[in-house]
Amino acid sequence: MPARAQAPDLIASKRDYRRPPPLAVANPALAGLNFAFKTPTLRSVALRAPYMHDGSVATLGDVVKLYEKGGIARPSRSPLLFPIGLTDRERLDLVAFIESLTGKDEVQGKAP
Repeated sequence: MPARAQAPDLIASKRDYRRPPPLAVANPALAGLNFAFKTPTLRSVALRAPYMHDGSVATLGDVVKLYEKGGIARPSRSPLLFPIGLTDRERLDLVAFIESLTGKDEVQGKAP
């Protein structure tokens, strides 16, 4: 009968296997992805305030203003994200478009 493989002793390990290491530690070539977040769908985003990964932005209008000024300055920010100048009308139109991505049934609490 073949010998059974021994399970690793996770309790004796100092590494917390529930939390992966930062990308820069796991692979230095991916250091630019630190602070990166997976972007959720925009469908029904108007119903999911507050915004951002930490809930730091209260309204869609504030989200638009944040990105209008180029987002949050950090080393991982994409060079494709830069300040743009929107008029008040353009800002309101953008928020109205984002709000339009919510269906009537979803506003009334029904599944799509």
